[in-house]
Amino acid sequence: MPIPSQSAALRPAGTGWQRLVDHTLWRLRGAVVARRALVAFFALGAIYCAAVLGARLTGIFALTGQPLIPALLPVAALAIGAAWPRRPTPRDAARAVDRGAATHDLYLTMVLLDGSAGEYQPLVAAKAEARAATIRPREVAPLRFNRRLATIAAVFAVAIAGVHFVPQLDPFGKVAAAEETREELRHIEESKQATQERLAKIERESLSDAQAKEVKQALDDLKAAMKGTQLKARQANFKLLAGAQKTVAGEWRKISSEKLNDLFSKSSAASQQMGSSSGAMSKKWLDDLQAGSTESLKKELSSVQRDLEELAKTQDPARKAELTQKLRERLDALTQFAEEQTGSKTLAAALKRTQEQMRMAAKAAAGDPKDPATEEALKAAAESAKLADKELEQIAQSAKDLKDLEQALSVLQMAKNLNNKDLLDGQKMEGLQSMAEYEAMYDKLMKDATPDTGEFGEGGPVDENDSKKSKFKTELSKSQISKGKVLLTLKTKGMGEHADVKEQYRSAVRDVKQGLSEAILREEIPPGYHEGIKGYFDSIEETPPAGK
Repeated sequence: MPIPSQSAALRPAGTGWQRLVDHTLWRLRGAVVARRALVAFFALGAIYCAAVLGARLTGIFALTGQPLIPALLPVAALAIGAAWPRRPTPRDAARAVDRGAATHDLYLTMVLLDGSAGEYQPLVAAKAEARAATIRPREVAPLRFNRRLATIAAVFAVAIAGVHFVPQLDPFGKVAAAEETREELRHIEESKQATQERLAKIERESLSDAQAKEVKQALDDLKAAMKGTQLKARQANFKLLAGAQKTVAGEWRKISSEKLNDLFSKSSAASQQMGSSSGAMSKKWLDDLQAGSTESLKKELSSVQRDLEELAKTQDPARKAELTQKLRERLDALTQFAEEQTGSKTLAAALKRTQEQMRMAAKAAAGDPKDPATEEALKAAAESAKLADKELEQIAQSAKDLKDLEQALSVLQMAKNLNNKDLLDGQKMEGLQSMAEYEAMYDKLMKDATPDTGEFGEGGPVDENDSKKSKFKTELSKSQISKGKVLLTLKTKGMGEHADVKEQYRSAVRDVKQGLSEAILREEIPPGYHEGIKGYFDSIEETPPAGK
């Protein structure tokens, strides 16, 4: 703290009395600051205790940073005491020296005469200098320990510490509401973190782009293999096609199992819900995803976000009730679609997270439009909706890739059939680009190989010579013989032949399942339909229904 003083050039000779006054002034100021800081501590402590008691007993408001406030009270009190105006001056210090040393206003006179002209100044200064050598500042301005104030300060400190043990009451339900808001904010923050991590992973790794490149490479390899085939080189062609088939089938299994699971088998389940509007919407979302489009789902998410923003702003109770009901139906439909219709776990997680955050926002807005959880939930829902869009784009890309791969496998099967008939020739594939062009070319080759004239034969006997030798051998085909179409049935009255109908039924079911397995092994059925067909035949019981 600076000590006001006059210019040294105008002071009387001697510095001993000046040091005495200055030291005394510092001690006076220190004592004043300590007393004022103690008073400020009492005031701040009383205010803090009253605030804590009010918060604990009523629950109307909450104090943040309670553990730090008691530690900051002494610091704040000391700062108030030091900044308080009307601090001691050099005149007060001179009076203290004169009073303690009984110098009859000698040093007060020196302070008042400092800078003034007079013939008697040297005499007064010499006397003040002589007495300054025998006076001690700690004797004229002692710093005494006030036990009463110290006791009061200790009581206040105990009260400040003990007030935290007052139980929390909640007569108005404010504490429970605040705790619920904090829990919602914590949950929102956790979900936002999960959303941001997933978004960062998608953008960092470019998952859909990497997958599209792998699928394109597999299809290019297949096209190169089909163009590399030669006419009547059955074994060489088989090796080329088998190598390409392994790559394409591997990509198909990877996308089907990791990304889409059984997405394409969900259409039957969705069609059974057509009786309700939500079921029809769910079927449309599923159909669009299977077609590689996410437009309808994106529109639905955008509509939900708009309704939530309006719900957070509107004050009309009727409009609030209408929006709440509308949002509940949409969110339930989205939740059901995410959990039951899609086969992607990441998409389901993103949609479910969006639904939960939107529901929290709607709940907070319905209770208090100014609830901080409302704004945070809306921000988190926007982030989750953005993630859902990214996931939907990946699902759409996966669906498109899966269809391309299934078409490629179908074309590959046609190539194998042509190769078995020595009709596969890569030179005829020059200039073809898409799988559709390959499919059209192979279909044309198959039809050219088995022309249909559309004419009937003339009938009549055929010239045959049974005595002529031929290379015919009597042998049975290794392929499964299955029952053909029923051309004629006759019904008669009377006792029929004894037969075990149940055993015949079980045998027929086993035969059908065996034929299905052989067809799958021979790759006569596109891979995309394997699971659906297997599921259907697995649902058929080998025990016939009762009464049949």
